[in-house]
Amino acid sequence: MKKACVSVIGGDMRQRALAKALAKNGFDIFLYGIDINENSPANIIKCGSAKEAAENADAVILPLPACSGGIYINAPFSEKEITVSEIISAMREGALLLGGKMPDEFVLRAHANGISATDYYDREELTVMNAIPTAEGAIAIAMDELPITVHKMKAAVLGYGNVGSILAAKLTALGADVTVFARKSSARAHAVSAGCRAENIAWLAGCAGNFDCIFNTVPAPVIGADVLEAMRRDALIIDLASRPGGTDFEKASALGIKAILALSLPGRVAPETAGGYIADTVMNIMRENNLTGGKA
Repeated sequence: MKKACVSVIGGDMRQRALAKALAKNGFDIFLYGIDINENSPANIIKCGSAKEAAENADAVILPLPACSGGIYINAPFSEKEITVSEIISAMREGALLLGGKMPDEFVLRAHANGISATDYYDREELTVMNAIPTAEGAIAIAMDELPITVHKMKAAVLGYGNVGSILAAKLTALGADVTVFARKSSARAHAVSAGCRAENIAWLAGCAGNFDCIFNTVPAPVIGADVLEAMRRDALIIDLASRPGGTDFEKASALGIKAILALSLPGRVAPETAGGYIADTVMNIMRENNLTGGKA
């Protein structure tokens, strides 16, 4: 395997943790659009431009999400805007481009330039691990917003994928009374086997008034007017689904029900941990592409 030079460009605190983790594993890091403190490892080199960072790299790692509107790299800590075009035009043919939630047109442009582009957020190892800080962050919101303990709280979890299953397990471990609502009978069976109650999500409106908090993980309109009208006005909705979420937020506001669209929780509540998960995932991808940091 070839020892790789890697560029880490843009992003939030997760990219900082990512850069440190890769440096610890022996990769030489070119950094741009995000800063590392003065005690950073010697194999992290700060660059003066995106071109300088990208042009000699074997792999370029972009943040999660990678860009905004397919034009600008997500770089909240950068003094200058970084465009998708300048990254792609600077990269050499045959290099590897990794990013999270990369738009299809971004990937196509990379491929047209002879660059291998992979969306690391499509990797199951990352989505599974990312569900842990998402679930913990959701519970933290509930603890901040509700005047009751999680212990004996009546909680509904909509959906039983990676986030829903981990969230239900953590709520149950804290003593909450958890009911999982899922469309598939197999998902409901898994929820029951894990110690939760389970119901078909089609029946949610009929029992929505029983819950102190409803956590949604379903990226579809599942908390509509019928569900909202059945809820208690002092209940809380924490929507974890991708924008625009699965809640009718306008109707919830009109009814006086607090509904929170809680996006990007891993980067907000546990950036060091979340950055480490991304680092593990991109190292797996680089190994599959015969790139190594020089450490086993």
